[in-house]
Amino acid sequence: MRDEFTKFWLEENRGLEKLVLAGNGRIVSHHGKLEAYFHLFNLKDCTLLIPFPDASVHEYATFASSPKEPTHRWPIDDVQFLVAGQTHFAFLNDGKVYTWGDERYDACLGRGAGSDKLTPADEPGLVTHLVDLPTGPICKIVAGGYASAALTRGQDLYVWGGRGNQDSLLSDISGDPIPLDLHGYDVSDAAIGDHHMMVLTTEQTIWTIGEGVNGQLGLGQECQSSREWRQVAVNLRGREIVSVAAGPKSSFLLVRVIA
Repeated sequence: MRDEFTKFWLEENRGLEKLVLAGNGRIVSHHGKLEAYFHLFNLKDCTLLIPFPDASVHEYATFASSPKEPTHRWPIDDVQFLVAGQTHFAFLNDGKVYTWGDERYDACLGRGAGSDKLTPADEPGLVTHLVDLPTGPICKIVAGGYASAALTRGQDLYVWGGRGNQDSLLSDISGDPIPLDLHGYDVSDAAIGDHHMMVLTTEQTIWTIGEGVNGQLGLGQECQSSREWRQVAVNLRGREIVSVAAGPKSSFLLVRVIA
């Protein structure tokens, strides 16, 4: 199905550059043709996001929708990051975070008390809790499952999300973004899977939490899950960790050799 999607959009829309998958059946595409824009439409069991600067967002009702027939369009310029969780989307624009998605899971939008209540859940709205932070503006966002996180230039990590009838990834996570206290460490990167999270600190240590049935926590097969942050033993052997990433049930480290 995904191969068919890629072939269709590459043939119909030259300039398609990047795909990011999530799990709620919606798709956002972005193209660098004469008019750069995002497309959003459905694809059974995954969400695809294609970010591109100086864009607008187009929403499509189904996988078979014509690229010329969007149901919604929103002007968006200079998108630094664009991510998707299970039921929500977020993009970073000039240090500000905007979210939208399924109104039934409003905690995933991070628009808690005092945030943007005027914008409907299914339209991009500003996460006001992430404006004018003590350690500077947001420089990166990540999402996965029913959670999201935003990293400031001063290396604080803010988290939010949750699903009403499901145990939350973090014990104190909610619809209000809050700073993560990871034993006092500064954070340089983070990643979120369907039910796990990974953090890289400025001290080059890796910490994970959540489900680990598939080994995604890096703590060995005997660790099926962890409700507390645990440090992962990593033998770098003359390398340093540059960044981290997560799939639904997997984790990755990008490293480079120290000269």
